[in-house]
Order: sequence, then C-alpha cells, then structure tokens
Amino acid sequence: FFFLFSYFFYVAFIFFFTNFITFAIFILFHYFYFFFFFQAEDGIRDAQESRGLGDVYKRQVLGPRNAAKAAQLAADFPEIVTVASSAQEVVDKTRYVVIAVLTTAAEEQCTALKFTPEHTVVSLMAGITVESLKAWCGPVPEAQLVRALPLPPVARHAGTTLVLPSHEPTIALFNLLGKAVPTDDVEKFNKMSVVTCTMGVHFKMLDSIHEWVCDQGVDSKTASVYIGGLYHGLALDAVGVGENGFSGLVEEQTPGGINEQGIRELNDCNVFHELKNTMDSLCARFEGREHKRARHK
Repeated sequence: FFFLFSYFFYVAFIFFFTNFITFAIFILFHYFYFFFFFQAEDGIRDAQESRGLGDVYKRQVLGPRNAAKAAQLAADFPEIVTVASSAQEVVDKTRYVVIAVLTTAAEEQCTALKFTPEHTVVSLMAGITVESLKAWCGPVPEAQLVRALPLPPVARHAGTTLVLPSHEPTIALFNLLGKAVPTDDVEKFNKMSVVTCTMGVHFKMLDSIHEWVCDQGVDSKTASVYIGGLYHGLALDAVGVGENGFSGLVEEQTPGGINEQGIRELNDCNVFHELKNTMDSLCARFEGREHKRARHK
C-alpha cells in the first residue's frame, strides 16, 4: 500500500456529505486532504463510532456547506481539520473528488465547480449515469469518471461496494472499507444496484420480528440483542457460499421442520413473488423508465 498512499498523499477529496456512508469514508484515510459538502438526507447515524478513527489523519479541509457540522468536526479535530471558504477553493487543491449529494441537486452542484482533466470524480449518487457526470464535470476524462455504491457497513470496514468501471484507485479505496466488487458492464451494475434497495426491506423484516417477540412478553433489549446477533451469524453463512448462490442454504432446512414451514407459508402468501415484483419496480426507477407493478392474483 506504500505506492497507493504515496500516490494519494497529494490527493484530496470533496465529499458532498448526505449520510453516514460518506462520513465513514471521511474517517478512514490518512495522507489525504478532505473536503465535504454536508446535506441532511439521512444524517449521521453514529457519529461517535465514526469519530473514533479521527486521530489517523494528517489533514482535512472541510467545505462550508453545513457550517454546524464543519465547525463541530473542526472542534473535534483541531490539529487536522480546517474549514475552507468555498467548494471551488478545495477543488483547486484536489485530484480525487467524491460526490454524494441528493440526485436532485447533483447537476446544480457539479456544474457550479470547475474541474480539470487531472481530476478523478467518484459518484456515490444512485441513478446518476457516467454520461451525466461527463456533461456536468467536464473536462474530466470519461476514464476518470467512476460510480460506486457503498452502504453503512463501510463504517466498520465491512461494506461491499459496487464500482463501475474497474478503476484501480477506487477499488483499492473500497477494499480498505470492506470489499469492492468492480464491473465494466453498465447493465450488470444497474441490476446489482437494485440489491442495495433491499437494505430497508431487511431492516423492516428485523423490526417486524422484534415487534412480534416483544408482543410475546420479551423485553426490547433482550429481543434486540438476540435478533441482531442471530442474523449477524446467519449473514456469515451467506458470505460463506461465495459464488454458489443461496438455494443450497434454503435446501438445508429440514423437510417438515419449522424453518421449512416458515418458507412454505410465506411462499403460499406470495411474499417472495412480491419481493421480486418490488425489485422490478426499483430497477425501473434506477433505469429511468416507466413500470407498472404486476400484482399477484
């Protein structure tokens, strides 16, 4: 990693900060200049956890977009954090730019900045194409325009992040945050992007299980610790299948057993069919096309 860190020593980041994911990237890297735009979409879920790695930095330069957050970070890390007067001031000092604003603000924010052919721009904005980035971030070469989709587990260096195209510095960055999954196929990237939208579905399922357990008289703390730990362990089994898919894990359930019963009853209620319908709808939204959701009768 010596070469990589040496390469990035003179590199800074512009972060258009919307959520916990971007903040997690902020606290990982040293030998960098950093710049953030802050914008409240999801907010910071666990700022203290993220700040725990703050002492590894050499220097960060923060943008003034959200003065309160920038001031707080400067107060927390006075030796390494300064606040710039403008976005362009920091862009002029950078070579590697990460953008993560709301998609509705993307064009306005990008076109307001003056980039150079030496810049690399990494977009964390779902649904924003490389073609759009090329139009908004010119004269950055297309080969230096990258899309990536990290999720909150990057804060614990356990994220799995899609990267398009296979851009080695960006792959190296997200491998430090967990695992990067690169592809040069836009269609594959778009289809896989839909999987990120099931994060909320997963948490809602856990929430429903938690509600049911509490309704049975179990206290919330005990239920939370048990359910979270149980599904953490099951996630390790899912990772363990590697490239073999997940049908084998389903088939492992004992015929006539309670796990098989759960699958059968939910299947009879078309839960899994409706999940695929929802993913079709989400995919259409990602690709900017009309879609009429199919309803199971």
